[in-house]
Amino acid sequence: MKLNKHVMAMNLAAVIAFGAVAGIVAPSVTGEDVVYAAEPVSGGNPVSGGNAAEVDEAFKTAGKEVKAAENDPAAADLKDTKLVSNGDGTATYAAANKEAEKVVIPGSFKDANGNEIKITSIDPKAFEGSKAKSIDASAVALTKLVAKQFAGAKKATSIKINGNQLKAKDISTKFLKGNKKLKKLTVVAKSRQFKKIKSKLQKAAKKTGYKKGTKVKRVSK
Repeated sequence: MKLNKHVMAMNLAAVIAFGAVAGIVAPSVTGEDVVYAAEPVSGGNPVSGGNAAEVDEAFKTAGKEVKAAENDPAAADLKDTKLVSNGDGTATYAAANKEAEKVVIPGSFKDANGNEIKITSIDPKAFEGSKAKSIDASAVALTKLVAKQFAGAKKATSIKINGNQLKAKDISTKFLKGNKKLKKLTVVAKSRQFKKIKSKLQKAAKKTGYKKGTKVKRVSK
């Protein structure tokens, strides 16, 4: 009888150990069932900001906030920012880190599920209350520049954008209005493309309010 109890105890211990990993229902010595929750398997990718299903839902749903995975190279530049899904694999840069004096907006990032998300637009209210002195948005393939696009960044002296996807008709001549300390607007664009949008950019530069005049400069990258 003692031997049988010893064997039963060993079998129960094995079941408990397995149950802790696999998540099963095992009988206890009292005859009641005990449920053991499955533990995560080591080596998996942790999902920050919610479980895998929630991350995918945000990726696919317009208006949902999305986040870069902690181990993504773009995560450092996106720390304390807000990104909103457009529902089509792209996102809008909705709010900058208000304390950052140097802001770099990456062209894309990956969420915790490995979905690659391109940043295609910048909310005109993204820089409200920002302490940014320089803004580099040259990695973002912007298709339009609206009135007061960077107005919240009142301390900005330098802004760099990508002009390769811009059309003159989609550039507001007031997109730099409110940037009264802006000394330089740098535009990444091919020479031929820059000629098409140069006039609009220069008109916008004249409306910053910077007393010495905001300079517009083209660069290849």
